[in-house]
Amino acid sequence: DYKVEQEYLGTTKRMRYRDYLFPSMIIFSFFATSLFGIAEEVVQFRSKGILKRLHLTTVSSSELFVSFNASRIALMVVQFALVSAFGVWVFKVNVNPFSSTVLSYSGLSAMTFLSIAFMLASVISNTQQATVVTQLVLQVFQFLGGLYFNVFSIPLFLRWIVYINPLTYLVSGIRHDLGIASIPYPYYLSYTVPLIWIGASLFVAARYFRWVEEK
Repeated sequence: DYKVEQEYLGTTKRMRYRDYLFPSMIIFSFFATSLFGIAEEVVQFRSKGILKRLHLTTVSSSELFVSFNASRIALMVVQFALVSAFGVWVFKVNVNPFSSTVLSYSGLSAMTFLSIAFMLASVISNTQQATVVTQLVLQVFQFLGGLYFNVFSIPLFLRWIVYINPLTYLVSGIRHDLGIASIPYPYYLSYTVPLIWIGASLFVAARYFRWVEEK
């Protein structure tokens, strides 16, 4: 006689599009908050002379960086709580928002987007450019980042954006770890590409940050 044992590998819950979309909503909210709450606002402060007046005080670049990040992270925590509550209680998603996977990728996403926002704020010259650039980056990165549908089979002339897009790896990494969707690339890229974006963005921000708007 043989004894047959059954073992489930991965999730036993049926995944639906709402489960596929849930990580995207968290990442999108963080991305939008960073772009509009830092990139545009820092440029506006520079254009209005607020940064110049702050520079005449004892406020340093690092203190400005920390204060902006702290306020936006606090807002992201509220966004995370609201999106999670809405997803779990209203849409009944089969995703635990407080799992280590969701929390770790949410933290990595926040650091990535805040770094990118400061980089943009450092290289953008005026408020008109800020509005155009932030909107363009938001639209291109979200739709070619796999937030709403699979982007790995789009035409080749657009696929390069997919491969350099940090959103691609952040949202795909969450879905992979949750068992929602597989990834067509080595798993380590899910965190190494965002880390590269963080390092490169902080380097550019430190190199080109300006307190006064260029005439």
